[in-house]
Amino acid sequence: MTVTATQVSEQTKKIFMNVINKEFSIFKYRMLNNCPRAIYDSCNIIRFYECVREYFLYNESMDLRIIDVMYGEDNIISLLYHYYMQHEECGVGTWEEIDEMIDMYICNKALCKQ
Repeated sequence: MTVTATQVSEQTKKIFMNVINKEFSIFKYRMLNNCPRAIYDSCNIIRFYECVREYFLYNESMDLRIIDVMYGEDNIISLLYHYYMQHEECGVGTWEEIDEMIDMYICNKALCKQ
């Protein structure tokens, strides 16, 4: 089921994106305060954060249900990263893979509530 634009207001989308950008900025600041070796060793998580942030920022065809379900969550990218690390079948190389991972996360979250 796709959420309509009337169900997710422009203000909600804006707040959601501000949360994403704030989380990313904090992550980036923490990463850049590490020594070069630690940054190098963290390349996978850095790539994940970059890919997911880009997905949220530029994907105009993103299912609005994602915002509806994840709105109000703390550290959204971090939640997705932990889910990603637990499910090796997930990928973030394309927006389609990110769509699939988020769908799996949302379905898993819904099952856990039952």
